[in-house]
Amino acid sequence: MIIDVHTHFIPEIYIELTGKDPEAARATSMRNEHGQLFIKPTKNCPLPLGYGPYERAMYDVKAKLAGMDRTAVDVGVISAPSNMFFYALDAAKGLQLARMWNDGVAQICSAHPSRFVGLATVPLQAPDVAIAEMERAMSEHGFKGVEIGTSINGRDLDAPEVFEFFKRAQELGALVMVHPSTCAICDGRADKYYFQNVMGYMLESALALGSLIFGGVLERLPNLKLYSTHGGGFMPYQIGRLDHVREVRKECANLVPREPTEYLRRVHFDSITHSPLALSYLISLVGVERILLGTDDPMDMGEHEPVRFIDSLPGLSKTDRAAILGGNAARLLNITV
Repeated sequence: MIIDVHTHFIPEIYIELTGKDPEAARATSMRNEHGQLFIKPTKNCPLPLGYGPYERAMYDVKAKLAGMDRTAVDVGVISAPSNMFFYALDAAKGLQLARMWNDGVAQICSAHPSRFVGLATVPLQAPDVAIAEMERAMSEHGFKGVEIGTSINGRDLDAPEVFEFFKRAQELGALVMVHPSTCAICDGRADKYYFQNVMGYMLESALALGSLIFGGVLERLPNLKLYSTHGGGFMPYQIGRLDHVREVRKECANLVPREPTEYLRRVHFDSITHSPLALSYLISLVGVERILLGTDDPMDMGEHEPVRFIDSLPGLSKTDRAAILGGNAARLLNITV
C-alpha cells in the first residue's frame, strides 16, 4: 500500500462559502475563462490568501483521485494548504472556519474511506480551543492528527502556552504535521525567484524544529508523533551546527540534556527533497523508519513521480522501499491494508 502523507485539498463547503458569504469565509472565489479557480482575500482580510489559479486536484475529488491513480498512490492524507490556517483571526472565528473545513474534509473521507484520511486544521492562536477541535476531529471523524504551521502569528512553537496542545496530541497519539507558510523574516529579499517558497519555507521548518528542540518540547514529550514537511527544510543538513552551538554558546548551553541530533531522530520527515542524494543523507541521519512518502500534490513544487523518485535512491533494499512508500505511514497512522 502506497500512502502519500502530504497532499492538499480545499473542501467544496469552503469554496461555496466564499461565494455565499465572503465576509465569513474571509475570501472570495472566481473562475477565469478557462474554468480555473482563484481564491482572493476580502478587503482588509488578515489571511495570506490570494493564491491561484489552483489545479483541479486541489478542489475536485475526481481529479484528485485520477492523479493518485496515475502516480500509484493508494491513500492520500489530506491537509489544508498552508495559506489557509486562519491563525490571524480571533479564536471564535478561527474555530468556526476550522470546524467547517474539517467537516468538509470528513465528507470526502467518508465518501472514499479506502482512499483518504484526514488531518485537522485547528485555531492554534488559541491552544485550548485547538485542543478541543483536535479531539472532536479525531473522535467524530476519525482523523489521524492535525496540521499546524511553523509559527503562530509570530510566536514560535516552543511558546509556553502551546505546550499543552503538544502534550494532548501525544496523549491522543495524533500525528502533528508541521508545515511552513510565509517566512516573515525573509520579507522583501525573498520576493524574487520564488524564494519565499523555495528558501523561506525551508528556513521556517528549520526554525520550528530548532525551537522545539532547544525549547525542550521534544525532551518533555518523547512520544510525540511529529512530522516535518519537505524533508525538514534546512534543518537536517545543518544539524551539526546545533550540536556545536550547544557546546560553545551560553544561549544554548544546559537547555536540554541531549545533543540536538538525538532529538531530530525522534521526528518524521517526508521524502520531498527533489534530490536522491539529499534524501539518502536524511535516511542515514535519522533512519529509514522515519521517512514518509510525500508529494505536496497538486503544488508545482511537489514531487510528481513519487514512486519513481524513491526507486532512484541508491542502495535502497526492498524492505526499506516498502517502508518509505507506505509501511512507515501505515504504522504511524494506524492504517490497515
